[in-house]
Amino acid sequence: MRISARAGVWLALLLFGAFLVRVAGAVWWQYRVAGPQDFFFPDSHSYWHLAQRIAFGQPYQFGTPDAQVFRMPGYPMVLAPVFWLGGQEAPVLWGRLWGAVLGVVPVGCCWWLSRRLFGPPAGWWASLIAAGYPEAVAASIFILSEAAFCPMMALQLVLIVLAWQSRHPCQALGFAFGAGLLGGAGTLIRASWLWFTPLTAFCTIFATCGPIRLKISNQQSDSDKAIPKSATGPTPCSGEIGKPNRDQASAEGLRLGTRLAMAGLMVAGMVLVMLPWWIRNYRVVGRWVPTTLQLGASLYDGLRAGATGKSDMSWLEDFARSERWLLSYRGPAVQMLDPDRWQQPLKQPLSSACLQESNQTGGKGGGVGVERIGGLTTPADVLVQAGQKQSDFGQSSAPEVLPGQHHPPVIAAAPENGIQPVLWEDWLDRALAEEAIRWASRHPDQVVRLGVKKLWRMWTPWPNEPTLAASPLAAVVAGTYLAILATGLLALGQTGRRPRIVFLLALPALYLSLVHSIFVSSVRYRGPAMLGWIVLAAGWVAEKIHLQRYSPAPLE
Repeated sequence: MRISARAGVWLALLLFGAFLVRVAGAVWWQYRVAGPQDFFFPDSHSYWHLAQRIAFGQPYQFGTPDAQVFRMPGYPMVLAPVFWLGGQEAPVLWGRLWGAVLGVVPVGCCWWLSRRLFGPPAGWWASLIAAGYPEAVAASIFILSEAAFCPMMALQLVLIVLAWQSRHPCQALGFAFGAGLLGGAGTLIRASWLWFTPLTAFCTIFATCGPIRLKISNQQSDSDKAIPKSATGPTPCSGEIGKPNRDQASAEGLRLGTRLAMAGLMVAGMVLVMLPWWIRNYRVVGRWVPTTLQLGASLYDGLRAGATGKSDMSWLEDFARSERWLLSYRGPAVQMLDPDRWQQPLKQPLSSACLQESNQTGGKGGGVGVERIGGLTTPADVLVQAGQKQSDFGQSSAPEVLPGQHHPPVIAAAPENGIQPVLWEDWLDRALAEEAIRWASRHPDQVVRLGVKKLWRMWTPWPNEPTLAASPLAAVVAGTYLAILATGLLALGQTGRRPRIVFLLALPALYLSLVHSIFVSSVRYRGPAMLGWIVLAAGWVAEKIHLQRYSPAPLE
């Protein structure tokens, strides 16, 4: 796709304007939160802390050795250059300005996608909307994973379009592999993106390989006009009308083989990027962990008694110290790397019923047994006694702490018969996931109601945060969001002849909606999906104000 020098200058000016809008937003927001090192969102602190550790070569853990697989490393890696330039105490504003630079990428991708799919005028409309859309600006300047995820997702959509519309198999395979690489990078930033690339790869098998070209009005430049069919001849991925049936069957076979290879390369690219993280997690945890050990906590946060769809992790400490889980655990010893954090007593003493059940089962199959209670019991105490009562597994006492050792390496010692202990972080993740699944299976009606409530939280016009919803900015957010949503829906109703385009642009919204109808939900999670919606809306606007008229050209 070629553009004139004049169009290139205008595009550069538009992208620079988008950057200035984000810089202004970053400065205003940092001033609004008062302190130079203050954050507004709790998640921001963990990303900032992990980025510091990456920048200075420290172990990748959030505050304690029992949180080594706490966050995906993608966004902290993106933030690390801020600390290389600014030192250990780099201002938070620098991170926001770096996000403003990254925020220009989705604007350019929206321009490219709209121009490619709907013509040049639609490209300008999409870039203008993306440059000033409040949610897109906010996603760039908050110290949240969206700052890096939105550019990665937008670039992945660009490569998927190039792969689906490529005329040559080699190009299609290369673009598909690149889309897989970007999908893996996106998953390293946002764990919930794990299944999007395999889903897209599956859809690629059924996508038509031939390009969709649009008939553009006279306003389009000569360089953007479609090449006549007579000048190009048949494409490698489609048969030419009028040829014998046997040749058409050969062409169909080539299309199917190319699409299968595209799907395989897309998944392979994702696996290649994720492989170092998987290897690292296996070395730390002792088993394959595809994303993080916060999956159980996230699932329990969204599926539990008292859940509202909003993230509220205040229950985590109480759950971690729950005698019910500590006493009902059956399995290998639990390895706690930072027991000092858990040496505080439980808020409630162990009940006599739990104590009696524990004494009856401890020593059978590695059950946990507590023979007496002297006041309140701590999780570390229970786990130590768990290791002592593991008669079927061997050792009867916790290992001695060596002089000068900062953290005792094991609280419940490793058994003698070769069964490895379970990390406390891993144990807690599994316990939370099991509890969430058990609760959901017993309360399907509440799961459905929670799902509807979460979808409303995600797609509501108003910000979820009370302080933001009460500000004048909420009206601007609601107005622009509703305008884009409405025009995007109108575009869906008038693009039946371009199902691939509509499906691809709407797929992030469908995927993220499904994910966050299960996990917790918020307005911030719809931000990446709105990029595809902006492209759809721009195509509809450009057509309706008669800047262009388009209709799909028949496939060659």
